[in-house]
Order: sequence, then C-alpha cells, then structure tokens
Amino acid sequence: MKTFAARLGSAALATLLLLLVNDHRADAGPVSWGETISHVGVGGHAAWLIGRSQDIGYKYSYFAILGLDLWCWGGTYCVYGKSEDVSSHGWQTKYVPISPAQVAQLLGKAEHELQTPFCYRFPLGLLIFPSLVVIIGVTGGLICGLRVRRDVARLVSKGYSRADAEKEVLRSYETPPTPPPKADPYERMLDAAREAAASPRDADVSAEGRRIHWRIIILGFVIGILGAALLPVVELTRGPNRPQEEWYGTAKLAVFFGFASYFAGIATGCLIAPASFYAAPVGQRWLKLVGTKSVARARLVCLVLILLVVGMATFVGLAAYMRWFS
Repeated sequence: MKTFAARLGSAALATLLLLLVNDHRADAGPVSWGETISHVGVGGHAAWLIGRSQDIGYKYSYFAILGLDLWCWGGTYCVYGKSEDVSSHGWQTKYVPISPAQVAQLLGKAEHELQTPFCYRFPLGLLIFPSLVVIIGVTGGLICGLRVRRDVARLVSKGYSRADAEKEVLRSYETPPTPPPKADPYERMLDAAREAAASPRDADVSAEGRRIHWRIIILGFVIGILGAALLPVVELTRGPNRPQEEWYGTAKLAVFFGFASYFAGIATGCLIAPASFYAAPVGQRWLKLVGTKSVARARLVCLVLILLVVGMATFVGLAAYMRWFS
C-alpha cells in the first residue's frame, strides 16, 4: 500500500512539474500544435554575429492538450530573437539553427553537459500511454477474474463440486479451433486486376468491366501520388533550409498520407462505378475487398473513407494557412 501511494505521489509530482513547465502555453486553447523555442542561455557577442541576438534556445515542434506537451519532435538548437515584421506591423520570432558543438562553445560548456528541455525529453505522452496500457491490463484482468468467479459460483449452485466447476469454466474459455485464414485483401485486389486484364476469351470479364476496373486503379494511383506530394509541398513553402529531422518526419507522414490517398482514389472509383459493374465477377471482387455484398453499403464505406482523407487534407491545408498568415 505504501509503495502504491509513493508511486501515485511520484506521478502527481511529475504531472505538476509538467504543468509548471508548460504553463506558457496554457492560453493556447484545449488542443494546440506548432513550434516553440525554449530558452537555453545567453551566447554573448558571438551569438549576435550568428543570428543578431544573444539568446540561445532549443526549437521543437509540439502537440499539446490543455497546454501540456503530449508529444514533441524535430528539436534543434538555435540563436533566436524577436524582430519587427513590417507587413503585419508587429513582432515575430526568428531563429538561426546551430549545432550542439556551437552551443557548447557559445555557452562555455562541454558538449556532453548540454541538455534538451525537460518537456522535450519527457513529454506527457510518455506518462499517459504506458499508464493507459497498465490501467487497461489491470482492469481487464480484474474483470476476467470476477467473471470466472461468477461462473464458478453459478455452477456450484447447480450442484457441481468446486473442482469440477472450475474445470468446466476453464474449458468454456478455451480458444476454439482457428478457422482457415481468409484471403488477404491485397491478394484479392490483385486477383481482380489480373482477371479484369484477361484475354477477351474470358467470358467473365467484359470490355466495359475491364475499362471500369482500370479506371478505379488509375484513380487510386493518381490521387495517391497527389496526396503523397501534399505534405512536402506544404513544407517547401516554409523554406528549403529546414533541419534534416523535420524532413525525415515529413517523409514518413507523406508515405502514410500517400497510402491513405491511394485508397481514397480507389474508393472514388468504386463510388462512381455503375451498379451493373458490381453484378459481374470483377465487380464482386471489389465488393469483397470493401467487406460487404451490398452495393449501397459499399458506396457508403467508400464515401466515409473519402471524407476522412479529404478531412486530413483540409486539416493540413488549414495548418499551412494559419502558419502563413499568423
């Protein structure tokens, strides 16, 4: 009990520290994201020669909830300062990225003595996600234990001995035989593509069905390529001289968004395909890929997928717009 109380107190203390560290963003709304700079030290005249400022900081991207950094990434040391923005008649923060070796030299420290900000090294997500896993695991174990005890008590009340009741309950919880694995959706899609491109001697594939099928494939590739190119184009508008870590994160997101856009293109092709297409064997394979035998339900699933991808693209566009005009 004392150990549990100590752990609970440590978690509360860590949460309080995170609150104190992140209170500079408490007025940013319930959910916020973007870039921020945490002050590291003063670099003197040498720093001024680099970035027209003596302040040295650590710039990173963040995603925060209620002012608390849930996750941080893309950090780099920099010389930063505020300069007047003539276009907006205000002030804006500008920075010049520098290496850890330069920071150590400017601050008169050894490079191994440098430390990134606490909220960057230990974002709140490192506390929340493992805690959720533990809570879900413990709760699931307690629920299963209570269920077993309830079932054993029910069988005992019917006249079973306790040993026989426990064996019967455990036997009822045994995993049933594993059914044969279903065909992979990607394999089914490839099978449909091969059959659609079959020779005219194949009576199951008409010319119209083959044309619609290839239209679906082409739409998927075209929209997938456009989706994959969206994030790099948005990042290029911020300037090509970005840290390598940020470009690496953008590349990973672009691959993910490209796959999502590819399936949105496939969904677009399936959504506009005529009902007669789904009566043919090649159309039936597309219905199996969607996971339903109903054409109406398949169209609904395709529409939902398209709206999700369009929503993600709109979110990226709005974020870029806010970054340009903020």
